[in-house]
Amino acid sequence: MKSMHFVKKVGKRGTLILPKDVRNLLKIQAEDEFEVYIDGDKIILKKKPKLLLNDVKNILDNDTNLDHSIEFILKGLVELLISLDSYKEKHMRRLSTYNQIIFKLLADTKKYRDLIDESYLKFIEKTIPLFDIGEIGIPEEILLKEGKLTKDEFKQIKEHPSIGGDILAKIKSKFPQNNFLKIGESVARNHHERWDGTGYPKGLSGEDIPLSSRIIAVVDVFDVLQFDRPYREAYSQEEAFEIIREEKGKYFDPFITDIFLENRKEFIDI
Repeated sequence: MKSMHFVKKVGKRGTLILPKDVRNLLKIQAEDEFEVYIDGDKIILKKKPKLLLNDVKNILDNDTNLDHSIEFILKGLVELLISLDSYKEKHMRRLSTYNQIIFKLLADTKKYRDLIDESYLKFIEKTIPLFDIGEIGIPEEILLKEGKLTKDEFKQIKEHPSIGGDILAKIKSKFPQNNFLKIGESVARNHHERWDGTGYPKGLSGEDIPLSSRIIAVVDVFDVLQFDRPYREAYSQEEAFEIIREEKGKYFDPFITDIFLENRKEFIDI
């Protein structure tokens, strides 16, 4: 009987031995790695993110009935992201609210009223949980590291927009007419681009950055700043507003930043 190594959340290494028929039933390979969680009288095995990512790619490459797999895949990816960082679930809910507010404000402006309609808003709302999906491809010890990242670690963190964009592009290739996947890929790939061209992964600038990505850049930073993260303590809401103001025309689209700040009361204590 072969054993599988695992790492408990507390960091203690050990060996978990499963009978062969159990491994076969669960489709577990001897070389698979898991994290182990205790939930009441249950032991929960969570496959390492890199392996889950490979599973998704295999489904996309080999599943001949993808219509029945796409919803499962997307839901599973989001649940995996949340399992890696419990902060993400409430963060995505707040971002959905922020996004709706900004898009509706922009829809009342001359510049964007012909672009934004109810169907567009529905697509955007559905894509919010997917924007950081590429983080499942980043080692957890880097993603949740306390303290400053090394240059190599930050280089790996910067890969997550491309990882997320590539995953959704792979799914989109099966459904080229699906606008939801098209917007989702764009948001995942471009949400770390900066107005001044110093962002990543492509160094896009100005309005070459898709509108949805320019908006989520503002609200993502605004929300993240207000909560403790492994690498720093939270800022106050006033400090968060001030940082957004300071980054106008650098990190953020000036027009969107002005709309956000002129309506700041709409974003307080959500």
